[in-house]
Amino acid sequence: MGKSYPAWMNKVFNVVRSAITWRKLVPHRPIGYRSLFQNKTATVVIFPNILEIVGGKNDGQRITPDYTLDIRLILDAFNTCSEVYWDTDEKAVTFCGTIRNIEVTLSVCALPPDEDVEIHLVDYFTGKIKND
Repeated sequence: MGKSYPAWMNKVFNVVRSAITWRKLVPHRPIGYRSLFQNKTATVVIFPNILEIVGGKNDGQRITPDYTLDIRLILDAFNTCSEVYWDTDEKAVTFCGTIRNIEVTLSVCALPPDEDVEIHLVDYFTGKIKND
């Protein structure tokens, strides 16, 4: 059985999926995320999943696919958005505001996290969590 998450996060995943345009010949990849919920406050970090090349001279090489992000679509997911900024340390666009009366800090990163933390994958096409 897959991990459950609050219903409003389904909206966030769907909006981020539709805001991403993958570059080059990269197939639609799962989107990684991690989250923290406390009371009516949520921090959600979303990032591209690493792609491993199979076959050829680059067999086994791990790359992070490039993508563009339509920020306007993500802004529309918020009931109110008080702040949007680029974090040069995290290489992420961060949005702060409310979604369905939840205070949300949403970061969409250019790269997956370096540290060894628990992450979850969301299927790009269905929006369903792929692992527990």
